[in-house]
Amino acid sequence: MRKLCHKLTKLSIAGILFASVIALAQPRTMRLPGPIVDPENDPVNVDVVTNSVSALVMRLEIRGDDATPTNLLVARVPVSMVDFSEDPSLIVIEALDRNGVLVGRTSVSDRKMYARDGEPVIATNRVIPVVVPLLSRPDEVRIALPGLVAQPPTSVKQTFDAYCTDFPTDEICSGAPPDDSPFFNLLRPPT
Repeated sequence: MRKLCHKLTKLSIAGILFASVIALAQPRTMRLPGPIVDPENDPVNVDVVTNSVSALVMRLEIRGDDATPTNLLVARVPVSMVDFSEDPSLIVIEALDRNGVLVGRTSVSDRKMYARDGEPVIATNRVIPVVVPLLSRPDEVRIALPGLVAQPPTSVKQTFDAYCTDFPTDEICSGAPPDDSPFFNLLRPPT
């Protein structure tokens, strides 16, 4: 009898705990005090927009001398990520609009060589994350591996068609690049 009472007590406690968890899992709405801030004037939104740029984010899959951009998406990235170097040992990725005008450019390290057990290894297949800051909407990207001629451009039109359908007011979808962009000079073609 004592064992039965002990089991019933355990079951009762388990039932109470289960009911408490279920009650806590129910969504609740709570209104925070204070005025609602207009999204255009919200200091956090203003800071994000001021200190970030639209970018094409992708995985660059390299097989031998062929590079293929995959997993394309559009995102806002910090201005501090904007970088470009003319170093010939880097992979150069350029974004071009429908008229062939340069609207984005970046360079990334080609992680072709690494060490395994203290010995150098040359990788023929590798995946490299890439962020290409943009002034305006591109239709294609051109990739140049170190020491090779740039590959034929790859279309990114479908990615941006979908993005601009969902976010038509985004600055990247609106047209001409702004002259006051924090990295405008970085994207000017070399003279």
